[in-house]
Amino acid sequence: MTNDALQNPKHSVDGPRALGDETPLYSGSVHYFRLARSAWRPALEALRALGAHFVDTAVPWNVHEKDAGRFDFGDDNPRLDVATFIELAADLGLRTILRFGPTLAAGLPFDGIPERVVWDESCMSRTRSGAPRLVAALPAAYPAPSHASRAFQDHAAVFLRAAAERIAPLAGPGGPVALAIVGDEHRPAVLPEGSARGDHHPDAIAQYRRFLKNRYRNVAALRRIHGAEATFEGVEPPSDDGLADPDTLGARLDFIEAQEAIVEGAFYRYRSVLDKHGLRGTAKLCELSDPRSRAVVDPLRMARVAGGVSLEIRAEASEQGLRAVAARVSSEGSRAAVRDEPVFVSKAYSGFPADASPRSDADDLFVAMTALAYGARGIGIHEVVQRDRWIGAPIDAHGRTRKSAEQWRRLFAALTRTRHPMLRRVADVRIAVPRMLMRLGFLTSAAAFSPNARTVEPLAEALETDADPTRGALSEARDFVAALERCLERARVPYAFVPAEGLEKKAAEAAWTIVVCPGALDVALMSAVSQRLLVGEAVSVGPRAPERDGHLVPTTARLPSLQHPKVPLVLPRGPATLSELVATALDALDVARLPAEPEVVRTTLHVDPDGRPRSLFVLNPGSDEVRATVSVPRATRAHDGMSGENVVVTGGTAALTVPARTVRLLALDTDS
Repeated sequence: MTNDALQNPKHSVDGPRALGDETPLYSGSVHYFRLARSAWRPALEALRALGAHFVDTAVPWNVHEKDAGRFDFGDDNPRLDVATFIELAADLGLRTILRFGPTLAAGLPFDGIPERVVWDESCMSRTRSGAPRLVAALPAAYPAPSHASRAFQDHAAVFLRAAAERIAPLAGPGGPVALAIVGDEHRPAVLPEGSARGDHHPDAIAQYRRFLKNRYRNVAALRRIHGAEATFEGVEPPSDDGLADPDTLGARLDFIEAQEAIVEGAFYRYRSVLDKHGLRGTAKLCELSDPRSRAVVDPLRMARVAGGVSLEIRAEASEQGLRAVAARVSSEGSRAAVRDEPVFVSKAYSGFPADASPRSDADDLFVAMTALAYGARGIGIHEVVQRDRWIGAPIDAHGRTRKSAEQWRRLFAALTRTRHPMLRRVADVRIAVPRMLMRLGFLTSAAAFSPNARTVEPLAEALETDADPTRGALSEARDFVAALERCLERARVPYAFVPAEGLEKKAAEAAWTIVVCPGALDVALMSAVSQRLLVGEAVSVGPRAPERDGHLVPTTARLPSLQHPKVPLVLPRGPATLSELVATALDALDVARLPAEPEVVRTTLHVDPDGRPRSLFVLNPGSDEVRATVSVPRATRAHDGMSGENVVVTGGTAALTVPARTVRLLALDTDS
């Protein structure tokens, strides 16, 4: 899908933008191939009764393949008639979101890949030593596929073509097939431990070398980062030897970014096959896996070759879980705003796999509502219908609803009444996180850089030792963000995380932008920050001023020094000094506050296109019930969107009880 199509709601091709305007993106996953055909209608009717408008279903390669190049789409096994399933859903008022592989995270053996392909040596992702990279899965480990492998891509293209041709009559503008999610799981694009753990398949090495040639253009530039003997034809990926040497970081960052480019290229080919064989008029999304999977997938790259991206959200119902979801959803919200699309959480969990820690229905609702509170406009319930090795689905395998179904029905109804898809969250302060920080996290054996990494995904002990190749810069940046969050939360100032690379593309929509800088910024990002400073925008960096470029190489480039800046150019990490500087800057900028008591309570305000407050989420991630007092700007009346309970508003504030680990959605009325 073209950018023009995404930005023009009148364009004839459906996409997230158009769907978000016309029909709310509320969905649930139903796997036709796992259900008796007689259970299809009851399951879909139960989903529609919850208030969903879309059914999400996987189209698994290894389920449909009978033999190499031969597929059953219902001719032999009626359960596999995906076209009839889509038509039945349409008859019941549900459009379909299709998940094409080639890899699928749907509880399938080998992630949905045929066993013959899994064990094909030409398709296996490789370690640096040449051994197959294994996926630790029950009942047995197996080799991860290499998305760089031309052999694997060729195998996948045969299946994708067959599936597209079968479904093509149902695709196109206004047809039953609304969206296609391609990929769904990027197993080989994972760095388990350290920078040398990417895919070393021969095709991946060849793509790595092409990546470097496109980046550097001439050998002199290549050798500045990759060593005096490097050539485009013979350069090898870095090893983990000498990881503590900061002078080697540039080459390691290149290798990680090349892995991101490999996933982008594979997605482009998979999407192109679907387009060529009948699904050109169907928007293609890339679903971003939960960060704990450590998938090396760059959202900006994927959005470039997809019609948009969606999110998988997994978190605990806790303060730490709230922070993780808030950071992730608000960051994607910034990217989506540039594309004029809604943020779609395509996979919010309901229940848990049999080999995972138990979760309650209330935990699932807390996480889903937290995502909505921080900017998600559409949401999909993962595993809404019971399957094998899954516990807690709201609908059983016969289409009968369980007790937990009611909470989702009430949520969808509340979102509809408050017109949630048409609203936007108010946040006047932005914390901009460069992609480089994520890559540095991979380098140091951390899962990834996370604003709340200390409490959500603890960094490896290497970060706290002399072996840290960033010499403490990454750890310092992490602590800086945590301290900054505390300052803003104490001041009750709404803030959002944004990708720093987005600063290059769109004018600021916030009162203050704070760029997280570990002492280094990419050249393009340095230029973008400088331009914003020179035109008078309120921009700060911290905890260090940039003195190195995006490869961690010393540079003479510096940010401009302004005579009368609106805010400090550099914010230090020290909590006491940082707190004073933040408080002074907020007062000078007259940033709006959103008071709430007690301290554990969080609130997010959502306004309509005319700027009128329409809803307020009140979040209590704590372990005790609280009596909360919250600001409801300009509101004269309020009621709970899910229960209908009236909430008394007096002088712009409301008082309400919020149980432990609960989110309440208040619908607001204003006189103007």
